[in-house]
Amino acid sequence: MSGITTATAWVFDLCPTDHQVAGTPLSLRHSDGEGRYLIASRVIEAGELLLVERPLLLAGAPIRGEAAWAKSSLVAFCSASTTVQSAVLALHSEPIDHPSVMVEGVRDQVARCKGATWRRDYSDATLTEAMLVFQLNAIPLDYAYPQRSSLFEVGSKFNHSCDANAFYEGREGLGSFTALRAISVGEPV
Repeated sequence: MSGITTATAWVFDLCPTDHQVAGTPLSLRHSDGEGRYLIASRVIEAGELLLVERPLLLAGAPIRGEAAWAKSSLVAFCSASTTVQSAVLALHSEPIDHPSVMVEGVRDQVARCKGATWRRDYSDATLTEAMLVFQLNAIPLDYAYPQRSSLFEVGSKFNHSCDANAFYEGREGLGSFTALRAISVGEPV
């Protein structure tokens, strides 16, 4: 299948300008208030395939607050290559010093993993940031079999919205993103 992205194909800098996502009708935009997100770089028709991508990283089922999911996510992160780890940490996460219930819960999950051999020499701050990325960006790899959650280097930058203009479908180990309606140039996707 052509047009499938690989984990190492997409590494973006924090930059105020738009970056065209090669082979797609999408550009990556950065905003201080909203982080990095995707916009339409041309008019997109309803039903148009936007992106097919291999997951950057896979972990256990995305049941928030569950210790097994937290451990699975952290083990996956610690076992990944440094290239994949850098790409994961480049995804949006809540600041680790933000006083929120989510950040406190993640800190607790990371603290429970002290002394685990898979943890190697990763700092609490790095693991907390990685876990927050999973909390905010993980998608079930396949809704028919939601035992695995996935992070996508590009696909995890699609907006999460109650009034979505695109939808996700996981199939055969790939994430597929398709337009639900026509999308104007410059519109967030």
